[in-house]
Amino acid sequence: ANLVLDTAGHFIGTAIGKRLNRTYEERISPALEEQQSRAGEQSRQEQAAIIERHPDRRGCMRDQVLFVVGGTRVAPFTDVMPITRAHADALVHTLRAP
Repeated sequence: ANLVLDTAGHFIGTAIGKRLNRTYEERISPALEEQQSRAGEQSRQEQAAIIERHPDRRGCMRDQVLFVVGGTRVAPFTDVMPITRAHADALVHTLRAP
């Protein structure tokens, strides 16, 4: 009796697992990919707007800092990521301050 119940439980578990996997692949995975794609596009548009608004803002990948051309102040990347337009305006104002 235990062998029959174990075998039935195994088949039921396998069937449920396959159904869950199929649901994930057909519904959840495409929705997540679309959401990530949309978020990435918004992020790229936001970055393009910031670059257009502050063309003198630069970053040093080696030192992991942002600065304004001709300025003497820097801000570490960790303080400004992810950056929004309002945050970029405030940062550039701070970096330009004497």
